[in-house]
Amino acid sequence: MSDKTQTNYLPWIAVAVLGYMLWSNQTKVEPKPEPKPDVPVVVTIEKATAGVLASMKAENARVFTEAANKVEKGELKTDKELFDFVQPATKLAREQANKPFDVSLEMTLPRNEDGTFAGKEIEAGKVLRKVARSW
Repeated sequence: MSDKTQTNYLPWIAVAVLGYMLWSNQTKVEPKPEPKPDVPVVVTIEKATAGVLASMKAENARVFTEAANKVEKGELKTDKELFDFVQPATKLAREQANKPFDVSLEMTLPRNEDGTFAGKEIEAGKVLRKVARSW
């Protein structure tokens, strides 16, 4: 072989070294956790009813304290203005406080796919009596 056909291995060595460096510095990609569905937490009927009352009491106390401040400052001048101020807030408090109870009852009450209690009247009655006792 002549000197003119001499192969230059330098580019191949550089590519091999670069490839090895890239391969050895790979970061492991952790799989992303699957998002969990937003499932409501089902609480017992007893806890749900206790939560309704506690939540309503706290929110009603806040609303009526704010109403008292507004009456004293002259911002609410009539019983109609007072009612219009208090009623939406207390209604919202009732609805928000009842949500855990509603979900718990929905999950606990035995019924058929069509919503009827046919054949499950005794079991449904037991659940409703438990609700009655928890209030």
